[in-house]
Amino acid sequence: MTRLQTLPLAVLASPAVLAAAVLLTLGPPALPPAAAGVLVLSLTAAALVDIRRRLIPDTASLAIFALGLAMAPADHRLERLAVAAVTLAALLAVHLIHRLGRGEDGVGLGDVKLLAAMSVWLSPLFAPLLIALACLSGLAQRTVARRAEPGVALAPHAVFGFLAVLALQSMTGSLGELGL
Repeated sequence: MTRLQTLPLAVLASPAVLAAAVLLTLGPPALPPAAAGVLVLSLTAAALVDIRRRLIPDTASLAIFALGLAMAPADHRLERLAVAAVTLAALLAVHLIHRLGRGEDGVGLGDVKLLAAMSVWLSPLFAPLLIALACLSGLAQRTVARRAEPGVALAPHAVFGFLAVLALQSMTGSLGELGL
């Protein structure tokens, strides 16, 4: 790899540090350290594997989903499942429409599953913001980089959007009993 190729990896390899900082300072106050560790590792794995191989491990998405559902207050779990289902359905529709219209993937299925898994951590008002931030961040990278290769690894941008929205949601106090 050339220095130019490794620079984005070095810059985007920081999701673990960023995730840990956000979770420790602005994240849900009742998030146990072990749960925070699993979340940080899962977010980091999703971002780094997507950068390197343009795929997102299902295990990372599943861990993020299961942990988010487990950490949600009991009286909010059904709502959180609904948020994840709507997110999954909307992004799957975008994926299928793009595939039918252009004959190629726009948003990959790994991205769809990852964003749906992340949305289980969020209230219904914040899930669309997650998608918007992830897409706008990816678009900004694509515009600035002007690379010839198709697409962009969306997971690092989803991690950025997720941490920003999770912090915002935590600061606004609209997260239920546990601050989620």
